[in-house]
Amino acid sequence: MKKYRLITRFVLILYSINLVAMAMWVFSFDTIRIVLLSFSGIGLYILFFIYAKQKTAYILKAVSILLVILGFINSSDRYVYSLIFDICFIGIIGSVFLLKDIEKQAINRFFYVIAMCFICYYIYVIPKLNYMLIFSGSSITRESTFHFVTSADSEYLKEYLIYLTQSMFVNLLLILLLIYPLIRIKNKVLDILIFTLIFTIILLYSIYYVKRQPFLELGIVLFIYFFFYKKIAKGIIPSNILIRNTLLISIILVILSANITSTITERFGNLIQNISEFDRLEETQKVFSEFDYIDYIFGRGLGVITSTAFSAGNTLHIGYANLIFKGGVILLLFYISQFAFNFLYCYKRSQTESKYYIIGSGISLFAAISLFYTPGYYWTINTIVVPLGMFSRYPLKAYFNSIFSSQKSILNKNES
Repeated sequence: MKKYRLITRFVLILYSINLVAMAMWVFSFDTIRIVLLSFSGIGLYILFFIYAKQKTAYILKAVSILLVILGFINSSDRYVYSLIFDICFIGIIGSVFLLKDIEKQAINRFFYVIAMCFICYYIYVIPKLNYMLIFSGSSITRESTFHFVTSADSEYLKEYLIYLTQSMFVNLLLILLLIYPLIRIKNKVLDILIFTLIFTIILLYSIYYVKRQPFLELGIVLFIYFFFYKKIAKGIIPSNILIRNTLLISIILVILSANITSTITERFGNLIQNISEFDRLEETQKVFSEFDYIDYIFGRGLGVITSTAFSAGNTLHIGYANLIFKGGVILLLFYISQFAFNFLYCYKRSQTESKYYIIGSGISLFAAISLFYTPGYYWTINTIVVPLGMFSRYPLKAYFNSIFSSQKSILNKNES
């Protein structure tokens, strides 16, 4: 047990390094950032390969070796950098298997690191953003707040980095909402304040940058809370079914009908009307137009870059398409089967053991939906929601076992 506890601590330390490196991007410390991300990701991968002993972990190891070989066969420009990127994400996936002996004290320390990163980051970022645009009464457009790097202008570069890093922190906040019933303070007033604050930050980000993805994901989180978390989120949402459903409908109607969200809803409308011209679908179609039957079965492997992707070239922007690109139908079926198994396992355990197992089902549902519109694939810790969606049963089981063991030891002491 001491060995697993030490491994879990190492994993949390590497998570913290990854988180700090993620935040450093806003300061343009690219070399240090890449070194720290590579160190944390490769470190997680090595720990996963040595210490993960579950049957599913062995399957993942075998798949990753196969994909490394395929990637080497299909390698092209920037292969080494792209391979490190891919290996780091596999390391983040595999690290979930290593959370076998979770100490509450170690978890608290990790969340202190997250809280400090959030506070320091937003202290630096908020003065650089013109959030008053949201409350000015004028219509917000992507042109007014959303800047791509179109020149060497350092101000535009800084704004773009702020946007990118904010998107990562917003992803972490969404994960925090998904697991909040498990780590909540259990003070009704503080719980509601914290939940409302996190919800508001994500909503303001969505409105300020006219972003559909976090706006939609807030809706998914609300659905999960009101239909899956109703037993474990008492104090955050009403326990009475009539009041709860009335509140949910009211929140949805207020947000959708508000003037400040009109540009986002317009973007959703335009997407539905012109879905065939969606740039992420076009990217997928271009990449798959180069595939043969073998590629569809096994994919192109890790470290492979495609010139038809409109971003870095090693990741497609639709998650399920990216899985086929990396590992073919084999990897796609592995993901889908693990999402389904994790959802059902945690749901059944929530009925017979701890009701908090339902958090695993909520994360699985969220992750499975998210891969329809986002890669869910990056070497920063904000993408851990996808690995948790497949394997959260392992850390949840370890967490509940540790609580049960501590409670049992207390009872034995009292009896003696």
